[in-house]
Amino acid sequence: MEPKGQHNSKPSDLSYKPLKYLSIERPPPSLPTRRTANYPPSLWDDFYIQSLQNNSLDEAQVDLWEKLKEEIKQLIGKQENMKGQLEFIDALSQLGVSYHFQGEIKNVLGFITSSYDSLKDKLSNNLYVTTLLFRLLRERDLETSHLSLGDLLQSFKSGYESSELAIKEDVKCILGLYEACFLAVGGENEADEAIENLTERLLKFREKQLSASLCEQIDHALELPLHWRIPRLHTKWFIDAYEKQDNMNPKLLQFAKLDFNLLQSIYKKELKEISRWWKNLGLTSFEISFARDRLVELYLWVVACSYEPQFWRCRMNITKCGTLLTIIDDVYDVYGSLDELQLFTAAIIEWNINAIHHLPNYMKIILRALFNTINDVANTVLIEKGLEILPRLKKGMLPPMA
Repeated sequence: MEPKGQHNSKPSDLSYKPLKYLSIERPPPSLPTRRTANYPPSLWDDFYIQSLQNNSLDEAQVDLWEKLKEEIKQLIGKQENMKGQLEFIDALSQLGVSYHFQGEIKNVLGFITSSYDSLKDKLSNNLYVTTLLFRLLRERDLETSHLSLGDLLQSFKSGYESSELAIKEDVKCILGLYEACFLAVGGENEADEAIENLTERLLKFREKQLSASLCEQIDHALELPLHWRIPRLHTKWFIDAYEKQDNMNPKLLQFAKLDFNLLQSIYKKELKEISRWWKNLGLTSFEISFARDRLVELYLWVVACSYEPQFWRCRMNITKCGTLLTIIDDVYDVYGSLDELQLFTAAIIEWNINAIHHLPNYMKIILRALFNTINDVANTVLIEKGLEILPRLKKGMLPPMA
């Protein structure tokens, strides 16, 4: 036994380590979780677009185009009867060249409507011509108070069904009524039912022994009505269809082909220019690969709305704004974190380029492109037109929650 008051001298198992200072350095911030929509890359990169052949008209073709244009201008309203006049105007429209002759077309249609009372008896006996007149007026938003869709449909139900016209004229009349129904306005509720009935009639005609040309017209109309079609795509189809028609005007057909090729060369030049702009912005870089690159689709969409050559600046500027809005939409819907989006939104609202210093690099690229493009568009309009549109453009770029 150990004596009282004596302790065990056995060494302790505890080991003492020198005290370490606690680190005051902050750990690196965790990167936000990024989502992806796996958008496919564009089918049309800048290299492909720049390689497109221009196929501009040569000097001889331009001279012929100008000569034919003057000759066709002299033909408008010079046909033997009203049917010929209206069919010629309709051909100008569907061939995509009516924009050259808007004044002449308006004069002819205005004269017919102003003389409607004296022509009423003739029109009442020809539903096809009356329907064609109605459609041409409604397409141009011209006065149609003398004509109503309801009256046309009632005339068809009451009298036209019992008539014994040639099948060709019958099909043309029903096709005309069918297309007119898609131009119905508020209050013309009978159009929906009429479309169903006319569709059934056209399908029955389709089963008969019709010419290939008539069958093609029926199929084209039932696939998509004229009023819903993209004008330039329809023009491409109609040039081929018009060439097969019995009343085809060779000079008009030749002019339409030259004009179509002329506009195609203009579109290619515009697309090449806007593709270079897009590439130089830096928005095709890897850092922006999460977003959709839909430059060509947006340009084609604008061409569908404004195809006339004089609207080139409209096409360019709307395409630019549309591509930027598509990128910004993907930033909000897919890629950006909440903290980033709050800073991003504030920078757009303030329209402050200095605010980009607090943003991640991908947002810096987007905002710099947005500010430079919108300011450039606004300055160009201010110089050329004397209009201050920057406030409107800025408002259009604001996100919905701003």
